[in-house]
Amino acid sequence: MNTKKRILFLASDMERGEISDYILDVCQFMQKKETLSVVISAGGYETLRLRRYGITHIQAPVHSIQPLSLLSTLSSIYEAIEKYQINVIHAHSRIAGWLAYLVHKKTGVPYVSTVHYEYGLNSIKKSWLERKKIKGLLRADKIITSFPHVQKIIQDLPEVDPQKVFHIPRWVDSHHFSSENISAERLISLTEKWNIPDGLPIILNVSEESEASDIFFLEAIARLPHRQFCILMVRNWAQTNSVLRHRIDKRAKELKIYKNLSIVLPEDDEPLMYKLSDLIICTSSSSFARIALQAQTMGRPVILPAVEGANDFVETRETGHLFLPENIESLTHALSWGLNISDSEREKVISKAKTFSKDYEILRILPQIYKIYNTLF
Repeated sequence: MNTKKRILFLASDMERGEISDYILDVCQFMQKKETLSVVISAGGYETLRLRRYGITHIQAPVHSIQPLSLLSTLSSIYEAIEKYQINVIHAHSRIAGWLAYLVHKKTGVPYVSTVHYEYGLNSIKKSWLERKKIKGLLRADKIITSFPHVQKIIQDLPEVDPQKVFHIPRWVDSHHFSSENISAERLISLTEKWNIPDGLPIILNVSEESEASDIFFLEAIARLPHRQFCILMVRNWAQTNSVLRHRIDKRAKELKIYKNLSIVLPEDDEPLMYKLSDLIICTSSSSFARIALQAQTMGRPVILPAVEGANDFVETRETGHLFLPENIESLTHALSWGLNISDSEREKVISKAKTFSKDYEILRILPQIYKIYNTLF
C-alpha cells in the first residue's frame, strides 16, 4: 500500500443501499491505486463485503447524536487516524460531516464530503435548522454532489466557496451488471429460491425502505386491470416478524394483490435480480440514480418518480418512464406502460438506455473522485 495515501470513510451504517454501494466501489478503486481505505460506521450487512475485499471496518455509533455516542465515535476516529496515519477523511452523512469537521479542527486532517441527497437543500435559505444540520458537510475542504441541481444550490450559498463544489454523478459497473455474465443455472436457482411462477411478467421494486412509499406502490398496483404479473419487493426486513411486515402484508390482502406479492431479502448477486425481472421500479425520491443506471445497463425498463434529478437518467417512453410523486394514477399509468409495452418499443427503450448508461461507466467516474483526493494528500 502507498503509505502516503490513506483515507478514512465515515458513514452512518453499512446496510445495503446507495451510500454503502458508493463506499464499497470507491474503496475497491482505491485499492487499485494502492491507497489504504478504512471505514467507520455503525455496521450492517455490507461489512461482510468490506471484509471480503480486505477493507478495514471499525464499528462505532456514527448514526447517533447522543452525547456519549458522539464521544465514543470521536474516540474511534482519533484512534484510527493515529493507527493508520489517515490523511484524508470522507464524510457521507450529516452527522459524519459534523464529526469530520470537529476532527479537522483538532487534528488538521482535511476532509471531503459527499452530499448524496437534497437533505432539504431546496428550503435551506429559509430554514436555519436545515442549514445547521448540513453545515458539517458544507464546511468540507471539497464537496461532492451526486446531482447538478444540488451542486448549484450549494454553490449559491453565501458561506460556501463555489470552487470547492464538484458534481460527480452516480456510476455503474457495466462488467458486473451484464446480462451476458449470468448463466441459466443461476437464474433457475433464484427462481426456485423465490418461488416465482413461470410465464408471468415480474415487477421488481428495489426502492429504499419507506412504509409510505411501499403502501403507495401497492395501491397503484391494485388499480391495474388484471393480475397477470408477479411483484417482487426487495427489502432488508423481508424475513423479520416485524410490525411493518405485518402492515404491508395486511394492506396487500385488503387490496387483493397478496397472492401476486413476494417480499424478499436482497441478493448479493444484484445483477441476477435485474436479469430475472421484466420491469424495475424505484419509488424513492432520493436514492434512484444507482437503481436506474443498473437497470438500464442490464437492459430493463425502469420507472422513477419525476423528482428533480430523475430526468437526468430517464426520459419518459425513451429510456424508461417517470411518474408524478404521490400521484397513484400517474404511477399506475407508468406501470401499465411497462407491462404492456410492445416488443419493438421495448427494444428501442433498452437500446437507448444502454447507450445512455455508457456515459456513467465506473472507470470514467471514479478517477474524478481520486483526483479530488489527490489535491488533499
